[in-house]
Amino acid sequence: DHVGLPTNKFKCAINLYFKGADLFAEDYENDLYASIDLVTKKIQAQLRKRHNKIITRHHSVASKAKEELQTASV
Repeated sequence: DHVGLPTNKFKCAINLYFKGADLFAEDYENDLYASIDLVTKKIQAQLRKRHNKIITRHHSVASKAKEELQTASV
């Protein structure tokens, strides 16, 4: 038996292409707008995670550079 989606389910999928990594989210719901809302929340979470990683990386590099500058001047 092949179990598929009921005919009244809506699928929403979002692909975002970035330099480095691509983001993808999809959801199936009985209500089209609920599906869109859930996929939007999933993509927002992925974007937030990606943004935080980039910011953390920049902060750590700047922090190391500042520390090296302070130790070199002492």
